[in-house]
Amino acid sequence: MTLPPHPASPQPIAAAARRRVRRAGMLGLGVVLVVAGLALTPTPLPLGLPLMAVGIYLLARDSATMREAIRRSRRRLPSLSRALNGIKRGVPAGVRGMIEATDPAIEAAGAPPD
Repeated sequence: MTLPPHPASPQPIAAAARRRVRRAGMLGLGVVLVVAGLALTPTPLPLGLPLMAVGIYLLARDSATMREAIRRSRRRLPSLSRALNGIKRGVPAGVRGMIEATDPAIEAAGAPPD
C-alpha cells in the first residue's frame, strides 16, 4: 500500500536540487569533453573536434557566460559564424537553436540577449 504524499512534502525543493545537480553534471561533462577533445586533436583519428563540439554545446546549453563567449568569438571570426550558419539547416533542433542563440547578427538585429 502506497501512502499519498504529505501536504508539506519537499517535492519542489527536491526538484530544484535535481535540476542543480543535473546542470552541474552537464557542465562538468562539457568541460571533460572539451579537455579530452583538446588532448585527442593531434592524434591520427579525428576524434578531437567532435568531442570538443559536443562539449562546447553542453557548456553553452547551460551557461549564459559560455553563450556570450561564443557570441564574441563569432563576432571576431566572421568565417566561423558563416560556417555555423551554413550547417544550421542540417543539424538537430537543439543544436540549431544554440547556433541561433549565439549568432551575433541576430543579436544586432534587436533580439534580446540571454
